[in-house]
Amino acid sequence: MNNTENRLLNVPLGNEAHNFAKQNVTGVMSLIPINQKREIGKQIYLNSLAIYTVNSYLQWLGYDSNLNGDFANPLLRCRLNLADLMITGIGNLECRYLWENETSLIIPNEVTENRIGYILVQFSETLNQGKLLGFTADLNDNQTISISELKSLDDLIDYLDRLETANKFLTENDEVAIKVREKLQDTPLTDIIVKLERIYRLINEDEQAYLIKDMLTNTNLMTARERERETSIDINEDDFEILELAEELLDKLKEMWENNN
Repeated sequence: MNNTENRLLNVPLGNEAHNFAKQNVTGVMSLIPINQKREIGKQIYLNSLAIYTVNSYLQWLGYDSNLNGDFANPLLRCRLNLADLMITGIGNLECRYLWENETSLIIPNEVTENRIGYILVQFSETLNQGKLLGFTADLNDNQTISISELKSLDDLIDYLDRLETANKFLTENDEVAIKVREKLQDTPLTDIIVKLERIYRLINEDEQAYLIKDMLTNTNLMTARERERETSIDINEDDFEILELAEELLDKLKEMWENNN
């Protein structure tokens, strides 16, 4: 959906918001080199307002969001260009700002991983409100996000609901959930649910179970041609068992996600 058709939301930025931004800057000033204090201080201030804007919106929706993401760490805050918000049971959402005359922005390298998605906030020079423009769960190779390509805020809610549902299921005592946790015990749960949701949303239905199988075995995701060549040469009982687990997991997730819709 084109962003011009999206419902936009404005969040007022009053004293509380600006005090939050000032505190985040003041708390790290002693850690910033003298010749970078102005530049990095401004960056932290604006990132703080973007986080505040998104946090206000998510809390209004009833999500358990908090300010304890990577941005809360003073060392990370002053050394990296990040602006994440932690959503309990879901993951870290990156909150990026741009100005009224801008139509796109480039996502810094340091926030291209360990993020469930990116939400854009637009500021005017007065900094008296933050306008929520939309979000994306996926980055292109150039790490560029254009306003025209954003998903709507309603799409964001659907996306967060899918992640939250998957997170809840994978922490339960369901037999399938237990087997998945055993297979991926060294992988953060957030990474698991984001990959599963992306496979469900972006991959052809005929390929989904096979890609989940690749994920469960910690192998590189294969194309259909590569998989056909491999299975024609070497296939064993373990492969069938893992594929069966992948299909059972996919069926359960689809049932939950599609019932929610």
